[in-house]
Amino acid sequence: MRRRVMTLSTIAVVIAAGLTLPAAGWADPPVRPPRDPDVITLITGDQVFVTARQDGGTDVEIKAAEGRENVEFAKVSDGGDVLALPMDAAPQVASGRLDKRLFNVTELVREGFAGGPLPVIVAHDGPMAAAVTRELPSIGASAMKADAGLWRGMAAAGVGKVWLDANARLIDDQSNAQIGAPAAWQAGFTGKGVTVADLDSGYDPAHPDLQGVVVGTKDFLGGTITDGMGHGTHTAGIIAGSGAASAGKYRGVAPDAKLLIGKVCDASGSCPNSAIIAGMEWAAAQGVTAVNLSLGGGATDGTDPMSLALNNLTASTGTLFVVAAGNAGAARTVASPGSADAALTVGSVTKQDGLSPFSSRGPRVGDLAIKPDVAAPGSAIIAARAAGTSMGTPVDANYTSANGTSMATPHVTGAAAILAQQHPDWKAAQLKSALMSAGKPLAGLSIYDQGAGRLDIATATTRQVTVSPASLSFGFVKWPGGPERAKTITYHNDGDTPLTFALALDFTAPTGLFTLSAKEITVPAHGTADVTVTLRPGASIPEGQYGGRLVATSGQTVLSTPVGTTIEGERFGLTLTATGRDGNAPQFITGSVVDTATGSSVATLITAQPTTELRLPKGKYDIQAVLSEPYTPAGAGPRSLIALPEVNLEADATVALDARKASLVTNTVDGVGVKADYVDFGFDAGKSGVGYVADGTAGIYATPTKRVTDRKYVFHYMPALVPLTGTEIYRPVHWDSTGVPESLTYRDRVRDFAVVHADYGSQAPGSVGQRGIHAFYPGSWGGITPLRTLTLPVKRTEYYTPGKDVSWSNTLYYQELRPVVRYESETALRTTFDRRSYDIRWNQAPIGPSTGPVDLGWGLQRKGDKVTAYIPLFSASGKDTYTSSLNAKLTATTTATRDGQVLGTSAYPGYAQFTAPGAGVYTLTTSATRDLPWSVLGTSASATWTVHDPGADGAVPLLAVRYSGPDARAGWLYPLRLEVQRPVGSTVKRLELEVSYDEGKTWCRAPIFGSTAVLLHPATPGFVSLRATATDQLGNSVTQTTIRSYQTR
Repeated sequence: MRRRVMTLSTIAVVIAAGLTLPAAGWADPPVRPPRDPDVITLITGDQVFVTARQDGGTDVEIKAAEGRENVEFAKVSDGGDVLALPMDAAPQVASGRLDKRLFNVTELVREGFAGGPLPVIVAHDGPMAAAVTRELPSIGASAMKADAGLWRGMAAAGVGKVWLDANARLIDDQSNAQIGAPAAWQAGFTGKGVTVADLDSGYDPAHPDLQGVVVGTKDFLGGTITDGMGHGTHTAGIIAGSGAASAGKYRGVAPDAKLLIGKVCDASGSCPNSAIIAGMEWAAAQGVTAVNLSLGGGATDGTDPMSLALNNLTASTGTLFVVAAGNAGAARTVASPGSADAALTVGSVTKQDGLSPFSSRGPRVGDLAIKPDVAAPGSAIIAARAAGTSMGTPVDANYTSANGTSMATPHVTGAAAILAQQHPDWKAAQLKSALMSAGKPLAGLSIYDQGAGRLDIATATTRQVTVSPASLSFGFVKWPGGPERAKTITYHNDGDTPLTFALALDFTAPTGLFTLSAKEITVPAHGTADVTVTLRPGASIPEGQYGGRLVATSGQTVLSTPVGTTIEGERFGLTLTATGRDGNAPQFITGSVVDTATGSSVATLITAQPTTELRLPKGKYDIQAVLSEPYTPAGAGPRSLIALPEVNLEADATVALDARKASLVTNTVDGVGVKADYVDFGFDAGKSGVGYVADGTAGIYATPTKRVTDRKYVFHYMPALVPLTGTEIYRPVHWDSTGVPESLTYRDRVRDFAVVHADYGSQAPGSVGQRGIHAFYPGSWGGITPLRTLTLPVKRTEYYTPGKDVSWSNTLYYQELRPVVRYESETALRTTFDRRSYDIRWNQAPIGPSTGPVDLGWGLQRKGDKVTAYIPLFSASGKDTYTSSLNAKLTATTTATRDGQVLGTSAYPGYAQFTAPGAGVYTLTTSATRDLPWSVLGTSASATWTVHDPGADGAVPLLAVRYSGPDARAGWLYPLRLEVQRPVGSTVKRLELEVSYDEGKTWCRAPIFGSTAVLLHPATPGFVSLRATATDQLGNSVTQTTIRSYQTR
């Protein structure tokens, strides 16, 4: 069809109806707040777009790697983190070969792994195809990036377990006296002749306290040894600082010891696990006595890579690793590598010998062993400050005060140096034992708070007897008790005189729970003596943690050994047996078990085994699982959702997950032949859920349930339907808030849908977009959907379930995967539909800035003294969508100033956070250059705002001019509609538009009639640049420039 030429008289008709400029905050309800997903590239090569919703849910969108378009995904949530699990990787996760954290997309985002290949640690016994970044011989592994070659090579012989190379964190005068250091010094023990290592953020080579102390350094991050954070300088000073800058006041615990400094943490406090392991290997190879690790990752059971390396290095070299317990401040949070068996793990106490509130407490997760091992001062510790840093609370140019188990740990490392001077032949086990057995138990604290007690180096230097093991962990005892358990403890006497010890158990525990084989032992000179501690659990023992001490007393010598166990309360076995529709075991099972009383998940099911055994307290549980069966030549096998509400567990029980009892779920559209592209189905129960995206060829089945009305129990079935012929899409949403209904045959009528006529434009020849569509129903905990590729431009009709109970998230991504992941996202503002027709334009020019709806987080927002600017500079035309470029890796700067003073700046386009106390006038400027493969438009943009801020919380007045218009033809008159986004009540006093046809070299004023500017395009096709200026009656103003806002043809 031939387009009609726009004449001046035609334009007059177009603009005659609107001489008043439209206001901001468009009336079309409702809208969604701005957000940008984080992109995680999985080890499989698939990309996961992760969006945190305001209601606490998490949306997941999957961009399959090339050749993996039909791989199915499960999404499993326990009410907190979310796993996005490709089903071809699921068996290896279940077997433990793949670290589950590699698919925990919320944790990966939280830990800063968005935007690039995941760092991994791979155990192997042969050459690797992938490029190795670091060898880790202590655990027979290598560190590398998870590129496509790694996933393809997983089947190769010799490739073992793959872990995430996670980031550990640095876990941030009087204290020396508190631990008895002056008494040790007076006895001549200052660490002289002993070298220890400190693996941290480096050190300040010019600090007076460390002159002549550091005898060797190595950087493991590819930079310099200089400390850009201050943490490493501080811990080094606590260990062995001379106190030169304070006339000795702030000297270290072992002021005559020498230090090796290894830099394994960057200036942000982030410490790659592989760098830490490499640092431990280096330090141990140098023959140091002890290694200080004032850092930690997550709480583990002691089988993670860092813990394995620590145990192996201790066994092979005798090096003692002194490790911070962590700063989580709760039970069962002792961090790796402090969770390692061989680690001397350190908690923190105050200067008044109270437990520091932040100090991580035991027992260790998994086997519930005793951790931490000892405690030391970690609150308000003053030590060396690195030049140019502000960690902690600076005292002066040379010292700062800091809190954390990071500060407690170097006290113990310094104490180890002192003991090693006294006993140069002692290795890790003896040093650990001596420091623990001499610890001072603090009143009111359990062994899971303080281990053996607060460090007392003065006492340790007077002892000739050590104990092994240094603590006795009886671990976890299942209900109802079981047989007795016995452990032997050995006393080693390095002295020349035999010693007789009276033995006693210092416990608050039921009588008879622990017994001793003897009440007295004699340890011969240079000899050993054993005693057996026996645990006698029984069904009558109340549930709980029982911890105390075995105390050995010989005159003034008192040796204390922590002893502990955890007794399980009444539990029953719940055995889940899974059967596929063919009567055989399914290929895989994903699901969850939820406590109906709390709504919390008590078990996550990720298994290839047909039988799962759980132990749970008496109670009622909702069980939901998806049973997947193998592919056949016809396509995906059946996918069966088994939902069993309110399973009453009062005794050991076996529950069948039987897909043969499930009914087929179908969905048709009257009068239209359709098939499923994919199917999103699953269950929301309590605070968790299981979601599954099945291939469209899979038969979907579900087991109808009884009605559940007293708690969250929501079934959903949301197929993406496409016609057998045609380009339309149909997105019906079916959910039931009371469980799985009896009838699972869904029939939709075309007239009952909202109809969207979608027009997708193109900003560059051959461009494509990745389209994501999420639906949300009452009780939804977040969606999972695959992204589908659209070749642009294209027009299609989209059918959506309407109504206020169903909300939609519609996004179009434009992305580049290499050399780095970068993308722009265009998001539709409309989130609900009525049963009528809509027109939505995507990716259309002219492009320019947009404030969006200011009442939902766009524009400028104030909270207290903090102001956040969020102004997309390259939004597509019109009011249907907004475009964010925050993750496009643009060269950009945004700066806020007041009275010539910079309030804040960022390297993002249109985005900054800054502090601006009270009311006032300030200027916000931004500029960006844009060179992207999916757009030849918007090669650069800039804007300057004058803002009159009243100082109240909420939206701050801000103006922006949006553009819209028809297709632009060379040589034609062009009506460009102008819409000034502004606060409610604002009146535009001035609006000007300038146009450039030579990319900003020259400009000319364009006439404006009401809200429409009239442009006369040159006869030669080319690009049109726009510069607009607007001012309101309050003095707020904007001048915005977009080079190549649109193109004429």
